[in-house]
Parts: sequence; structure tokens; C-alpha cells
Amino acid sequence: MKRNLSIAIVICLVMFIATAAPAFTWKSPIPANPLQNSFSPDLQALMELKLTEDQKTQIADVLVGYKDAVQTALAALAADHDALSEVLRTTLPSESAILEAYAPVSEDMLALLLLKSQILHEIKPILNADQLEVLQNMHARRQGRAESRIELLMTLANAWIEAHQSVE
Repeated sequence: MKRNLSIAIVICLVMFIATAAPAFTWKSPIPANPLQNSFSPDLQALMELKLTEDQKTQIADVLVGYKDAVQTALAALAADHDALSEVLRTTLPSESAILEAYAPVSEDMLALLLLKSQILHEIKPILNADQLEVLQNMHARRQGRAESRIELLMTLANAWIEAHQSVE
């Protein structure tokens, strides 16, 4: 019973880390970024495009309009994630306690995804066809990295389980 519970906890934690980590780990390497430590690497991707000065100005104008909303959403996500972490640190949290603590995190992540969608909806018309293709390729590469990250997490979890499970 303890072994099954341990395995279930490890799998739940791995799944949580795999789904939540991208929202918390990305840091922009560019200090002048008006949305430094943004919720998405899409801003970094835009910075890697060969934008004209006019495009940069137009995109900056779009981003400024969302800066406060993004900052508020990120602060809510951080606070709700801390509350969830506190629940997970209890000796044996109940399923209902975890679900109750995760609901605000899920809502915050959805709010950030909606903001991202709105921002990209306004930015894409500013880009030319070549830039849109580069952006699409960046998204495809990121998806591949996400799948690799999940595979790595599962490999590590399986190795840990095999190393520590009781011999039957």
C-alpha cells in the first residue's frame, strides 16, 4: 500500500511539474524587456525576429497596453502557486484539498493563456509572411522541447522508482 501511494505521489508531482514548470521557469535574457520575466517565451521569439524599427514600435505599443494585466495575472499565479505548494507540503493532503488549491492556479494559467492569445492576435498582423513562418517554426521547436522535457521527467521518475522499490 505504501509503495502504491509513493508511486502515485511521484507520478502526480511529475505531472504537476511537467504542466506547471513552463509558466514559472522562463526568464528573459534581455534586461530592457518591458515584460521582463514574462509568462511566455513568445516575447523572446519576437525579439529574435528581424523586425523593422516601425514593427518594433508597433509591437511595443501593443505590449504596453497589456503590461499591467500581465503583471497582475503573474502576481496572482505566483500567490496561488505558493498556496498550492503549501497544501502539497502537508503530510498527506486530501484529493479535495489539492483540487481546491489547484483550481485558482488553473484559472490563473488560463487567464495568462487568454492574454497571450490576445497579444499575439494583435501582433501577428504587424509581422510579414517570413516572420510569421519563423515564429511558427519557433513554436514547433518549443513543442518538441516540451515533449522531451516530459519524457525526461518520466525517465527520471521511473529510474527513481526502480532504484527504491521493494524487491518482491
